[in-house]
Amino acid sequence: MPPTAADRGPNTTAQAADGTGSAGPCSAGAGGEDEFAFRKGCTYGTVLVDVEAGQVVDVLPDRTSETFAAWLTGHPGTEIICRDRATAYTKAV
Repeated sequence: MPPTAADRGPNTTAQAADGTGSAGPCSAGAGGEDEFAFRKGCTYGTVLVDVEAGQVVDVLPDRTSETFAAWLTGHPGTEIICRDRATAYTKAV
């Protein structure tokens, strides 16, 4: 069974965001995305995860459709995207 967020600890997203995590290239066919706050109410980013491995793949500096679309273009192996209903992510896909 893949590890859960509880197994990795509470700072996985923060570590990936500041470069101390183990974010790597996405080779999986299924990826997930969601927004999170770097600073609540001020600055938001997008966290991308490998759904099959349960690992953070990348952290984008914002939550715009342009940034997410550019990331998808650079990672053509991603075939399935699990996303929330945010309009920006819908436009990117």
